[in-house]
Amino acid sequence: MNRPIAVLLTLILTLLFSFVAGVAVLFLVIIPLDAFLRTYDVAPVLINFVTAFPIFFWFVLSLLGALFFYYQLTHSRRSLLVGVAFLILLSFISGAGMFFLTHTENPGLKLLQGKREETTKRIIFGPYPEESTLKSLKQQGITDVISLLNPSIPFERVLLLREMEAGKKVGITVHSVPMLPWVSKNSEALEEIKKLLAEPSRRYYIHCYLGKHRVDLVRQMLAAGGKVNQGREVIFPDRLERGRVVSLSGGRYVLGPLPTEEEWFNVVARGRFTTVISFLNPRNPEDVPWVEKEKEWGRSLNIKVMFVPFSHPPTQEEKDKLANLLGDVQGRFYIHGFRGDDPRLPLVEGYLRCGRWLPSPLPSLLAREGTVVVVPGLYLGPAPSPAEVAEIEKAGWRVVGNLTSENHLSLPEMARRIEETVAKEGLPAYFYGFAGEEQLHAVAELLRRYYYGMEELPPALAAAKSVKISGFIAVGPLQGEKMAAEPARAGFRTVAFLAGRDGMDAGEREKLVRAVHRAGIEGKILPYRDGYENEIILLSREKGPCYVAISAPALPQVVGDLKGHLLQR
Repeated sequence: MNRPIAVLLTLILTLLFSFVAGVAVLFLVIIPLDAFLRTYDVAPVLINFVTAFPIFFWFVLSLLGALFFYYQLTHSRRSLLVGVAFLILLSFISGAGMFFLTHTENPGLKLLQGKREETTKRIIFGPYPEESTLKSLKQQGITDVISLLNPSIPFERVLLLREMEAGKKVGITVHSVPMLPWVSKNSEALEEIKKLLAEPSRRYYIHCYLGKHRVDLVRQMLAAGGKVNQGREVIFPDRLERGRVVSLSGGRYVLGPLPTEEEWFNVVARGRFTTVISFLNPRNPEDVPWVEKEKEWGRSLNIKVMFVPFSHPPTQEEKDKLANLLGDVQGRFYIHGFRGDDPRLPLVEGYLRCGRWLPSPLPSLLAREGTVVVVPGLYLGPAPSPAEVAEIEKAGWRVVGNLTSENHLSLPEMARRIEETVAKEGLPAYFYGFAGEEQLHAVAELLRRYYYGMEELPPALAAAKSVKISGFIAVGPLQGEKMAAEPARAGFRTVAFLAGRDGMDAGEREKLVRAVHRAGIEGKILPYRDGYENEIILLSREKGPCYVAISAPALPQVVGDLKGHLLQR
């Protein structure tokens, strides 16, 4: 075979061989190795270093393959037959591999894919979404998809083009932000993702191919404060001098009473609030002294103070003005009346939780004896009549949840079922079908703790020398599977195992994570590293109360670290 044809055929064969070898190294070496290292909480930097060796091996293997093909094509007596045979064989294997890789719902790939995980109300992570998944995501309120697939990888290029087409059909915007796992820091891509996530009115599904590796880089960036809130995260106090504080949307909106001068500095300024919305009335003589003080505090701390008319009950014009303000202005809001029990604050809370103003007066079902308000827009109560169901649905409640078939579950499991339905269907919502008033009130109390935090630790955790940092964060030992259920019973939504400070080996930790999950809440492993406090704070904001499991000797250090982030009033 003459030299030019041999060179051309060698190039084609090498490309096919590199693809086959690359897929084999990826699925047989790199992915299992990565999973093994993560099991033992190996740092991401070290994982990248170790996985560089199989990638180098693939490069050398491809080079040796090229030399082998060229030698066979130029030295074999039947070079044409050899070339055709190699071409057919590699084309068949490559085609089969491409078919397997681009049909992402096949059982083999399903076993390797990561789970879809809603880390915040605005962001869901997961694997590659087919068109049916995009439709489901849109129904859940997702407006944008950030695809981390890299078109320089052949099968990912096919999937990306297919995803773009499916996005147009479904009506979801697909943003292509290519990333490469293991071999790149992907700094430019992460910066682009930060800019996209800075738009507060959008909800995002972020994915790579399997939903494990590249999305982890984005998770790490967000956990380190890489979204709208950057740098050192802070823990809001549960109460100020004049009443309770309620934090919503990951801390973007905080509702509470008028801060004192000291609280303006220690909470409002240090909490990086950009705008204060005050319901004090500059025309009311009693409010005027406070209005003047707020203006002065705002000027001295460079914080915008807006006095927004909001009656009780508010007019439609007042509602529209406040809604437009909350949607248009960027940054973090502190919204207040004079006291924490100002009746206007629950109205705003209901709007922020439900995405619209709740009707006034409420449907008769919600004022019925035995109905319990968990938060504005979430009600638990007795079984409604058909007429009451029609009335509540006409008023705009999106779901009437019957829990009769599930009232045998534990309290945390029932609370989780309600949360899952709310996450899927949204608020406002009404749930019924409890085994009795005792169960109803117990589930309601558990849900209130999820939303508002807890006043004090239960005896079992207090006896274990646990320490409450805030209503949403506590720290303490969690030894043994019997103890693993206590955080769930207390009202914690997540147990974060601080690997490196929890006094456990990997096997024991995984066993306790499973025990926590069986108790009805989530177990999460966080490595002890710089910025771990930010990860815990963000987890508590996005998931609800978080119990941090550590060893007794590590308690003073971790408590001190976290209290350093607490805004003292």
